[in-house]
Amino acid sequence: MTTVGDVLELVRAPAALTVIGDTMVGGYAGGGRLAGRRWLLPLASVFLYSGGMALNDYADRRLDAVERPERPIPSGRISPRRALGVAVAVRPRHRRTCHSTRSRGRPRLQRGEVVRRRWCGSQA
Repeated sequence: MTTVGDVLELVRAPAALTVIGDTMVGGYAGGGRLAGRRWLLPLASVFLYSGGMALNDYADRRLDAVERPERPIPSGRISPRRALGVAVAVRPRHRRTCHSTRSRGRPRLQRGEVVRRRWCGSQA
């Protein structure tokens, strides 16, 4: 049976905490402030990072079985299908969180909006 701890290990939760700081520093360095709804951008980055880690473990499961058998997939604590499900599940959360940071009713593009679009994609 898969535990919450197994999923947290799969997505490398402790490392995901650094993504928050990286996102904030990047935003300030780009001239944008994480004010208003933009404070959600670091959270969106954590979702993206976590999904990438789960997808990486899914893709590397055969290599990990040889080199890192203690990882959640090779050890059997998480099935490959469940790991892929975790990766797929957090991706829409990233997009939804980015979309919730949209500026509404502002005709001109501000520096913070440029930063947000780079983090979330140009169509966000």
